[in-house]
Amino acid sequence: MKRTSQSSMLFLGLILVTLVGLAHCHAHSPHGQLKVGFYNGKCGGHNVEKVIYDVVKQKITANPDTVSDLVRVSFHDCFVRGCDGSILLNGKDTEQTAPINKGLGGIKTVSDIKEAVEKVCPGVVSCTDVLVIGARAAISLAGGKWYEVETGRRDGVVSRKDEAQANIPPPTMPVPQAIELFAKKGLNKHDFVVLLGGHTVGTAHCHSFKERLYNFRNTKKPDCTISPSLLQLLQKTCPLNSKIDNETFLDQTTNSHFKIDNAYYKQILAHNGVMEIDQNLASNPSTRGLVIGLAKSPNQFLDQFGPAMVKMARIGVLTGNQGEIRKSSLALGLILVTLVSQGYGEKLQVGYYNGKCWNYNVEEIVFNVVKAKFARDPTIVAGLIRLQFHDCIVRGCDASVLLNGPKTEKTASPNLSLKGFYVVDAAKAALEKACPGIVSCADVLNIAARSAVFLAGGKWYFVETGRRDGFESHQSEAIANLPSENMQVRDAVHLFASRGLSKEDFVVLLGGHTVGATHCDKFESRLYNYHNTGKPDAKMNSNMLYALKKTCPSRSKNQVYFKNNPKTHYRMDNTYYKNLLVNQGILEIDSNIANSPLTNSLVKKLAYAPGYFESRFGPAMVNMGRIGVLTGKQGEVRKCCGAVNHHRH
Repeated sequence: MKRTSQSSMLFLGLILVTLVGLAHCHAHSPHGQLKVGFYNGKCGGHNVEKVIYDVVKQKITANPDTVSDLVRVSFHDCFVRGCDGSILLNGKDTEQTAPINKGLGGIKTVSDIKEAVEKVCPGVVSCTDVLVIGARAAISLAGGKWYEVETGRRDGVVSRKDEAQANIPPPTMPVPQAIELFAKKGLNKHDFVVLLGGHTVGTAHCHSFKERLYNFRNTKKPDCTISPSLLQLLQKTCPLNSKIDNETFLDQTTNSHFKIDNAYYKQILAHNGVMEIDQNLASNPSTRGLVIGLAKSPNQFLDQFGPAMVKMARIGVLTGNQGEIRKSSLALGLILVTLVSQGYGEKLQVGYYNGKCWNYNVEEIVFNVVKAKFARDPTIVAGLIRLQFHDCIVRGCDASVLLNGPKTEKTASPNLSLKGFYVVDAAKAALEKACPGIVSCADVLNIAARSAVFLAGGKWYFVETGRRDGFESHQSEAIANLPSENMQVRDAVHLFASRGLSKEDFVVLLGGHTVGATHCDKFESRLYNYHNTGKPDAKMNSNMLYALKKTCPSRSKNQVYFKNNPKTHYRMDNTYYKNLLVNQGILEIDSNIANSPLTNSLVKKLAYAPGYFESRFGPAMVNMGRIGVLTGKQGEVRKCCGAVNHHRH
C-alpha cells in the first residue's frame, strides 16, 4: 500500500494568513461568522456532515492512509493563505504543484466527497468546509474524539505555487521559531504541541530526515539524540547512497500507525522521533513538560486535539460575500488562479521612461538624489539594497514595503530596522516636480538601489522599469515571507527558487552583507547558547567571537550594531566571501553558505575569482527586481510612496 509523506505536516506553515492580491480583507475576516450547524436547513432534509462522514468511512476502509492524508491537507491549506480551499485547486502553478506538496494525498478524497455533497445539495457547501468536516470525520474514525466543527467558510479564488513553497518550511524548524509562528496565527504553545501530535498517523520519506542519519548539521555523524535502535532501523530503510526515497511511519509504535492516540509523545520521549522537530519537541525545555503530560495521559491528548483543530480552522477564513462556493473542489468558478502578479518581468524594459518625462532623465534625477544622500550618510547603500529585498520577497516588487499604516509591512518585526525610506521619498518628490504621476515608487526603489550600489564601488547595471505600485501591505505577510538569519541553506535555496531566483542568485545577493551592520540580537545565540548547547557556535573564528562578545554582552539590552564587514564596510566588494572562508561570518546564514556543500564552491569562486562578484551582483539584483511585478493596468502610480492614491479609499 502506498503511503503519503507527512514530512511537512501541521507544524510547517509560515504565517501567510492574509491573501495576496484579491480579497485583501481575507486575513481580517472574523471567524465569528463561522458557527456549528451552519448548513442546517440549507440542504432540504439532507445532513451534510453525515454525507461527508459516510464517504470518509468508505475511503478509510479501503485505505487507512486517508486519515493522515486529510489531516495533512487541512494543515497545508490553512497555513499557506488561510483555510480557503486553495490547496485543492488544480492548475499549472497552483499550490499543489509546489515541490513541498509533492505526494500530498487526500485531494482526490475531498473531490469525491464534494461530488457526493453536490448530488444532494448543489452549490451550497464550500470545498473548504468539506475538507474541515472530512478531517474531523477521519480523526473520529481513527480513534480520536468527536468534536463540533464550525462551518460557513467560502472558497478562495487564488492559488499560487510560489506561496506554498515559500511558506511551508522543512521539518528542521527550531521549537522557539515554531512557537512564535503559531502565536502570530492565533495559536498558542499548547496548540502547537497538541497539533504536532497529528504525527501519530502517517509516514515520512527518507529525504525529509536522511541528514539526521548520516551527516547531522554537517558533522558527518548521525544525530546523537536518535535512539540506537531507531537509527539502525532508519539507516536500513534509507541507505546512505540509495536513490530510492523510501518511507517510514512517523509513530514507530507497533499497531498504532493508523490510530489517533498519544503514542507519538511516548515515542519522542524515548528518542524515537523520526523528524528533527519531533525530537526537538521532547528535548526543548519550553515544550518538554507538555510532551510529558500528553504522554502520561491518553485522554488529555484526545480531549485537546479536536479543539486545536477547530482553532486552526479559523485562520484567515472567507465568509459572507467573500470568495465563492466552487462546484468542484478542483476548479475555480472564476478563472483567477494566475491573477496575482504572475509573469516575472513581464512588460518591464530598460529605458521604459524614455520620452515619458518631457526632456528629463528619470534615472539621472534619482541618481543625483541618492548621490547627495550618500555623501552625508554612506549607510544608505545597505539600507536601499535591503529595502529592495524586503519589498520584492514579500509580495513582489510592488513598493508595498513603503506604505505607512498600523499593520503594514513596515511594522513587522523584521522590518523595524529598515533604512532608506527617506531617500526613496526624496527621489520620488524630485520626480513628481519634473513629471508628476509618471514614475512608480517601485521603480524609484529599484533605480535608487542600483545608484547606491554603483556609488559604493559596484558595477553599473541596467535597471528594467515599468513597474506599477501595489495597493496592499500586510504586517503578517512580511513576517511570513522574509527569511530568518538562521535559515538552513537548503531551505533558503528553495525559498529563492520559489521566487524564480537561482542558487547563484541567492549566494550573490547575500553578498549585499558586505555593506551594513547587524544588531546583536540577530546573532547573540551564536555567542552564548548556540542551538541550546549553552556554548558558542564552534565554527566561529575565535577572534571574531571575542570581538562580538565584547560588543554584545550576554543579555545586554543596549541597541548595539556590529559592522558586517569591518574592513570595507561601505564598499561593494567580495571581502564578505573571504571572511566567510575563515569562519568570520556574523549571521548563521552567512556561516552556513560557506560550509554547505550546496554553496561552498560558489562562495570560493566569489572570494577568489577577480571581478566575479562585481560582475554578478547587478544581474542578480535585476533578477530579483522581476519578482511578482505589477505592469500595464495593474496597480497604480502612487503620488506619495507612503500611501495609496485617494481614489482607493
